[in-house]
Amino acid sequence: MLRYIEINDIPSEGYRIDEQIESSLIDIGNEYEITKPICFAVTVEKVKTDVIVKGAVEFSIKQICGLCLESFVLRVKTPFKIEFKPSYLEPDEEERELGKEDLDVIYLRGSVIDLFDVIREQIFLAVPIKPVCKPECLGLCHQCGSNLNIEKCNCSDEKIDPRFSVLTGLKVKN
Repeated sequence: MLRYIEINDIPSEGYRIDEQIESSLIDIGNEYEITKPICFAVTVEKVKTDVIVKGAVEFSIKQICGLCLESFVLRVKTPFKIEFKPSYLEPDEEERELGKEDLDVIYLRGSVIDLFDVIREQIFLAVPIKPVCKPECLGLCHQCGSNLNIEKCNCSDEKIDPRFSVLTGLKVKN
C-alpha cells in the first residue's frame, strides 16, 4: 500500500494507484463511523514543478437523518483533482481573494505528499452537513414527534398563530 508520494520519484508518464484501506488507518475522529473499507483510485502526474493527483474516493458512512433522526448508511463516491505546487510559488499577500481555481491548489512544503491526508480531506468534504435518509423522508411530526415515515399521527395540520391560541377556547353565541 502506497501512502506517501515522493515527488522526485514520479516517472514522466505518471502512475495509477488503486487501493482499498481500512478506515482505522485514516484518522477521521469519533464523529464519523465508516462501515466498509475505503476504496480509492488516483492517477499521479508531474507537470513541470507541479504534481496533479486526480481520482475518486468511495466509502460508506453511518449517518443520522436530519429529518427523522433514524440511523442509515450513506454510500459516497466523490471525484477530486488536486494540484500540488511548490511553496515558493505561494503568493506572499496576507489577504487575497481566492478564485475557484485556487480551491484545489495545495502549496507543498517538502517533497512528500501524504495520500491519506488527501483522502481524509475528500471524506470530510463529501459528507453532507444535513444528511437525509431518502429524498422522500417525511421527518418527524412537529407537534407529537412521531416518525411520519413509520406512522401517521392524529395531530392537526392546522397552524394557529401562537398569539391567537388563547381564542381557541372561546365559543361564539348566536
